[in-house]
Amino acid sequence: PTEDDALPSSLIEAMACQLPVVTTPVGAIQSIIINGRNGISVSPKNFQQLYDALVLVMNSKELAHELGRAGWHTVQENYSAKIVTQKYTDLFKMLIQQNQYVNNRGMVRPSDNKTSITVESQE
Repeated sequence: PTEDDALPSSLIEAMACQLPVVTTPVGAIQSIIINGRNGISVSPKNFQQLYDALVLVMNSKELAHELGRAGWHTVQENYSAKIVTQKYTDLFKMLIQQNQYVNNRGMVRPSDNKTSITVESQE
């Protein structure tokens, strides 16, 4: 398991394949994994917890299947192509609306250094 990762794609990929996951509650992982429901969460650097969780999943096909199925549902509800596309569409709509708001208040032009936007008033 990871000690520091925002949202590992390997976690989402494993869940999409209905594999049971054992991970640590760091970064965005803690908002995705519900311990014992769609994965098993262990404390970072707690090797005994990690060992116990892995043995538990390996020795219980029923638990492994339940965790895998619940993980798949989590991915379908939050990370499917349809959901991600909708999230990007919503983001772009919001950015366009913000840009229109700025344009109504002043002219927007890229700055010379290409890392920021300069707003000039049209008064």
